[in-house]
Amino acid sequence: VPASSPTGDPVVSVGNFVFFKSAFDRAEAEIRGAAQAGVDLVVVDEVGPLELKRQEGLYHVVGELLEARSQFPKMSVVIVVRSQLRDKSVRPTTSRLTTSRSWSTRGVFFPRSPGDGAQR
Repeated sequence: VPASSPTGDPVVSVGNFVFFKSAFDRAEAEIRGAAQAGVDLVVVDEVGPLELKRQEGLYHVVGELLEARSQFPKMSVVIVVRSQLRDKSVRPTTSRLTTSRSWSTRGVFFPRSPGDGAQR
């Protein structure tokens, strides 16, 4: 997989997907700005294999965002994680994302799927 696009722009690849590095840079700036401003609600759609398996992509800035909640207790953060990755992202007994940052959560909710009730 190439490290840059045909135009020379740096890219990041995960499986069959290729993303412009500049898209991550822009998302990081937006998330970091929201964290520093203490906005009421931040939604990150989505955290995937790049973050949870390789600790790349938005991994570090999402950690900063979650740490910012200690300064802004009214800030709500919603992080979308694919259902296939939920076992990689959250330990049910501790409600912590399994990363070296141990992204702590106040409550972890999963959407309903066929034959499976919502979990917390």
